[in-house]
Amino acid sequence: MPRVPAEFLQVRQLRAGNGDLLRCAAPSVLLELPEQFAFSADGPNSHGALLKIDADEGNEAGLIHAHCRKRRDWDRKHVQVSVKGTPSFRPLHGFTLVELLVVIAIIATLMALLLPAIQGVREAARRTQCQNSLKQTGLGLQGHVSLYGEFPPSGFTSESRGGHGFSWWVPTLPFLEQLPIFERLETTSTSPGWLPSTPQNQNLLKGVRFPFMFCPSSPVPPLVLTASWSPTNPPDVQSATYAGISGARNHPTAVDRQVFGAVGWLSTGGLLVPHRGMPVAKVTDGLSNTILVGEQSDWLSPSVPTTDRATGDGRADCWHGFTMGPLRGDPRAFNLTTVSHRINEKSSAAYGVPGNCGPNTPIQSVHSGGAGVLLADGSVRFLTDDLDLATLYNLCNRNDGIPVSSF
Repeated sequence: MPRVPAEFLQVRQLRAGNGDLLRCAAPSVLLELPEQFAFSADGPNSHGALLKIDADEGNEAGLIHAHCRKRRDWDRKHVQVSVKGTPSFRPLHGFTLVELLVVIAIIATLMALLLPAIQGVREAARRTQCQNSLKQTGLGLQGHVSLYGEFPPSGFTSESRGGHGFSWWVPTLPFLEQLPIFERLETTSTSPGWLPSTPQNQNLLKGVRFPFMFCPSSPVPPLVLTASWSPTNPPDVQSATYAGISGARNHPTAVDRQVFGAVGWLSTGGLLVPHRGMPVAKVTDGLSNTILVGEQSDWLSPSVPTTDRATGDGRADCWHGFTMGPLRGDPRAFNLTTVSHRINEKSSAAYGVPGNCGPNTPIQSVHSGGAGVLLADGSVRFLTDDLDLATLYNLCNRNDGIPVSSF
């Protein structure tokens, strides 16, 4: 039995099968479509009647069965119903092509409006995760200060032979719930921080990833010294997306010099400096006004190919891994940077950036608008691209005595 929506019918008049107008004594006329709806209709010469409509596919077009109720008896008659636009009942079909196109256009418009908002929410969540990693690192460094009364050295040479020792990351590991790994590190070889020369440390750290060292939004590879560096036995060591800050280029200790395979500025005016810890008492500018660690989570451009570093990688370890520390007589500073450039400087050819190992890799991020930094008091801030360079320098120096404006 076909179903016809009520609004599809417009009853003009009711006629019996012989063409006479239907007349009933009842005061009103009620048309009903079984199991669907009911509605009233009035004809020009009909006194009204209670009509029960039985839709039947077997009827002729425009004819339906009707029952006229007089008192309690039903008198069956054929009734002809005039239908707006067509003399027959028609089943409801699906969308027309035009309606479908309109719906698709509306959906596409809504998606175009919603997708940027969704992407913005996702990026905000990733930026929060990245800042949480910095926060964890800060807790580890604060733990070191609580136990020893000073921030760890940015790096130190091997105690026995003066080779490449460890970076500041290694003495921080016990305070980042990594004491078992810290206690198994070999420290007496010539260069324990340079994993290819220390099989024990290489095997211990091969493929190990520490979430607090890496920004989850970063497109740079989490592991370096991979098969592209050594196809037979690659160390596969983690490379951090956060660098220690040794100061800024405007500090009185800063020098512009040749650094092994690179040139750039070297400063010891910050909190993480080579070969010695930094007591809290020497941070005269205030812990909340001094940057301890900065983010380096994006690629740089244009590409500057080198023999020992991924093209465009702007991290301060220069593809040597998070363990890499300094070498006696070698001023290179691994996992450390002297700030010389604005926030989010992305040029790999900027002064002090390229080479092995440029000392002025910038604070930069994959996030739009700025980059995250860890302050010495353990708080995390997002510094914007338009931060005044002089203010940035002041934030990187521990004792320049210059008041810092809002940032």
